[in-house]
Amino acid sequence: GDGIGVRFDGAPDQLAQGGINCTLGYTAAHATYPLKCMLTPQVRGNAGCYRPFEVRAPEGSILNARYPAAVNLRTRTGWYIAPGIFRALSRAAPDRVQAATGLPFTSNVYGVDEDGTAFADVLFVGGGQGASAEAAGRGGLLWPTSAANTSIELLESRVPVLVMEKAFIRGSGGAGARTGGPGQRIRFRKLRDDGRPMLATIYPEGVTHPAEGLFGGTPGVAARAHVTTPGGAILRDCAMGALVELTDPDQVVDVTVAGGAGYGAPPRRERGDGKRHHAAEAEP
Repeated sequence: GDGIGVRFDGAPDQLAQGGINCTLGYTAAHATYPLKCMLTPQVRGNAGCYRPFEVRAPEGSILNARYPAAVNLRTRTGWYIAPGIFRALSRAAPDRVQAATGLPFTSNVYGVDEDGTAFADVLFVGGGQGASAEAAGRGGLLWPTSAANTSIELLESRVPVLVMEKAFIRGSGGAGARTGGPGQRIRFRKLRDDGRPMLATIYPEGVTHPAEGLFGGTPGVAARAHVTTPGGAILRDCAMGALVELTDPDQVVDVTVAGGAGYGAPPRRERGDGKRHHAAEAEP
């Protein structure tokens, strides 16, 4: 036919708490965006590109919540839709889909400064892009959102933190014929020991479910987040999300942002001992 229907039959019921419910408009945006990327990547987005698509989800579900359901953390649900769309269409259009991307990390940092002035800012950090038939994944993308990585210089000018490290993690993308993009590591702490607490929401995404590969590609590195000492000893495991109170500069937020997944089976080559191994494996 001349259209594509996306059905989310069987979606879980909306939740009374947690804010991860989506409105149908938000669900439709995340469901049709990957279709647009697949079918008309060279065409600037316009209404005609989306007219052939129809999205349905059961009313009262997590993907079509009834007002006044809490939806503040809808991104935590919406980000998983595009990888599902790509996987569903991978056999029909293997050359147009993308392996799963390491999802972004966000942290809201806020408190009151020594002079009584309130401060607040949001730290966005992108993960590794999933690979495709055409190319390896790139690093540092907040896909599938339209946001950008937060400027470290701007963050440090707006809230009293010191970013100790922000770097790509070597080898953190999934192996494959095309490798996934690298994840990132970011470490930050309070700037001063002023006796005032600073609060930070720590939301790593992909802790228990790393980005999945396609056609034999392997997952990227999983996300994780801890509060540590400056020497790296773990003070708190933030698991899949936590609100942490930072009281002094000796508490360091240490986050690994997930790597992207690989596409296709990794190439194999001979080792010196005559055995075969994946080219992406570390050398002995």
